[in-house]
Amino acid sequence: MVEEFRVVEAELALVREDVRDLRRLLLVSAILAVAAVIVAVIALLDQPETPTTQPQAGQGAQIAVVERKLADRLDELEQQLKDAPSADDVRKLDRRVKASQKDLSAAAKLADDNTEDLAQLSARIDELEGRVEDLESQPPPEAPAR
Repeated sequence: MVEEFRVVEAELALVREDVRDLRRLLLVSAILAVAAVIVAVIALLDQPETPTTQPQAGQGAQIAVVERKLADRLDELEQQLKDAPSADDVRKLDRRVKASQKDLSAAAKLADDNTEDLAQLSARIDELEGRVEDLESQPPPEAPAR
């Protein structure tokens, strides 16, 4: 029983210490709050005295202009979003571009093949023209006697 009393007494001492710490924190918090209020009051009192109606009216007009510009920009962005193609449209376009690239490659290969064929035909025509000129330059054959 004496031992239980000592444990309770030790716990009570800890609680008292916690209460003292809490009081200190509360006091420091209160001092800081009062200091903050004093700084705020001094800041309000130190503002230069100017007519408040004129700048506020000008500021209101400036704010209205900025709001109008922002609204216009938002409207433009919304329209651009509406006009932008969907992801499905982009995929379809990508497929069409790839198919066109394949077709273009095939057409380029055919053009190369046709160029080679044309060169060969030109060479054969030149050869035939040479043979025709040779034949034309020869005397005509004599007709057989009857």
